[in-house]
Amino acid sequence: PTNNENKKIVKIGYIGHNDSTGENIIRAIYNIVASKDSAGIIFSMYLNYITKDWQETTIGSVTYKISPLSCRTLNIVEALKQKKEIAELCDFFSCKEIPINYYSCINPVEVFQIKGFDYNTLMYVDTSGGLNEPGDNIISGNNSDYYMHEVAHSYTGHLFPSINSFLNEGFATLIGGSGKFSYEWHRNKLKNYLEKNPQFSFADHTTNTWENLFIDKETQITYMLGALICERTLRLYGKTKLFEIFGSKMDFYETVKNVGLTKENLNKELRKEIKLPFKSVLQCLR
Repeated sequence: PTNNENKKIVKIGYIGHNDSTGENIIRAIYNIVASKDSAGIIFSMYLNYITKDWQETTIGSVTYKISPLSCRTLNIVEALKQKKEIAELCDFFSCKEIPINYYSCINPVEVFQIKGFDYNTLMYVDTSGGLNEPGDNIISGNNSDYYMHEVAHSYTGHLFPSINSFLNEGFATLIGGSGKFSYEWHRNKLKNYLEKNPQFSFADHTTNTWENLFIDKETQITYMLGALICERTLRLYGKTKLFEIFGSKMDFYETVKNVGLTKENLNKELRKEIKLPFKSVLQCLR
């Protein structure tokens, strides 16, 4: 029940069955909102219902909604930093700002909860992270009001709908880092890892962008693969060529062939790139 007699929360349990053991297991418990009106029953997202009383503040093109569990107000320093970097990103893309709803949660568990889950095995895996949902809804699980990685996804999603997932995650990482750490922090982690693991080859990991391949549970190597391609493309060819490969509808290797990369030379070229001094992200964008 809710405080409205014409509105109920419907809870759906998804059950998995193991034929060999005869056992059942709960895979997820999910909430949707059911509202009754003269036309019948209308289903809607749990997100809007559960966050309706969250503190709301708009800074520039971003409307921040702060979880009451955080016991804090908007972090104006983080919000203004994000406002400045969004302006720089729009200048880079020569586009207008996109209105974004930013849900600031205290941790990934709350991210899943406001999406509608009472239970999902993934909600307990990570201690940081977030999502960019349809409708330019960013849900942060970092107890922070700055998350340029997810903001970047809104812009690439609108401007380059067919962008390859490696390049999409790579560009977002280049612009906003990943999790709680900057791109430069992750870059140094990867650089040290490659020095200690000369047998590692990037070319062996170009099938699944979301492969479970991390350094110290923080640095996702496949994201960094894409970020290094973006960094290298900007350095050698400039943003016009970067936009060209972002707009490609071809597969990964057919796309990166346009910037001189093949399965045979990918590992060598990215190892070469990471050894170069790193410019600031702002310099990359310029």
